[in-house]
Amino acid sequence: MGGKASRTKGHSYERYIAQRMREVMPSAAEQIKRGFQTRGGGAEEADVECPFFHVETKKGKKPNPRAALKQATEDATKSGRGNVPVAIIGDDRQPAFVVMSLEDWLDLVKEWWHMGELLK
Repeated sequence: MGGKASRTKGHSYERYIAQRMREVMPSAAEQIKRGFQTRGGGAEEADVECPFFHVETKKGKKPNPRAALKQATEDATKSGRGNVPVAIIGDDRQPAFVVMSLEDWLDLVKEWWHMGELLK
């Protein structure tokens, strides 16, 4: 796939991920959108802007999840917002998956577990 077609596929995937995140975070729907870098902003902007996470998306035949997470981590650090870096990978014709560091994932599990304990 050529450059323009790849960019179009990537932009469509960013819109799709933003929409899915708005579905699961409805009270933050107005804050969730494609990142400013799509309009000429800096490299440290997330592909999808949302509360708490710095989202890097990759869509294609075989996107590199390690490179995507590295980019998300570097950009999240540069942005200084303290958001958790995640990479959402969409292999063509395969279910999407999320990549994040073990420590960030454990922090999320800890929070989730704590909230569950409070609700008992």
